[in-house]
Amino acid sequence: MHRRVLLSLVLSVSLIQGCASISRDECQVADWRTVGMEDGAQGAAPDAIGRYRKACAEHGVTPDLDAYMQGRSEGLKSYCTPGNGFNVGSQGYDYAGVCPKNVEKGFLAAYSSGHRLYELESAVNEALDGVTYTSNQIDYIKKDLAAKEAALVSGEMSTQDRVQLALDIKDLSRQQGALEHDLTARQREYDNRNRQLARYRSRLAYNPDP
Repeated sequence: MHRRVLLSLVLSVSLIQGCASISRDECQVADWRTVGMEDGAQGAAPDAIGRYRKACAEHGVTPDLDAYMQGRSEGLKSYCTPGNGFNVGSQGYDYAGVCPKNVEKGFLAAYSSGHRLYELESAVNEALDGVTYTSNQIDYIKKDLAAKEAALVSGEMSTQDRVQLALDIKDLSRQQGALEHDLTARQREYDNRNRQLARYRSRLAYNPDP
């Protein structure tokens, strides 16, 4: 890859990811059209050029605004497609309102479909985390109960210790019962969200694989 293009890509990624420092060499050698194209292809907000100006001003360099805007316009052509809109939404990314009005409607329709899919998938994963966590808690209590019950029947302890152990077993049994009740509710919630996700997938307004 040409050095100017490589530095341009590094510069674009650095500022998009919020890196604080950019070298003088990157500012001086950057192909600003390529930087703009990369930003446009990633849907970067229009104020990105302002961050470049601020970063490069420290080195006495002024970005080529015309070249940047020309490249950004080209990059937006690949970003502002329905297919990419669906992908952006389904990955949970925000939309910065960067698409031209003549293509934004199609982009937003697909983006909304993708973002709804993301929300439903996130809800399923959240519910599954709840089921897994509660199941693990129950397993932990069962192991603790088994150990305490074994100790109780061993007979190798004082009467006071046996009484305390019996109370501990009673409390653990109560906790287990509460968690098993909670697990039933969490499993039901997980099943419901899974059904919602399956229904949505079956009638997606935008089909990513036509």
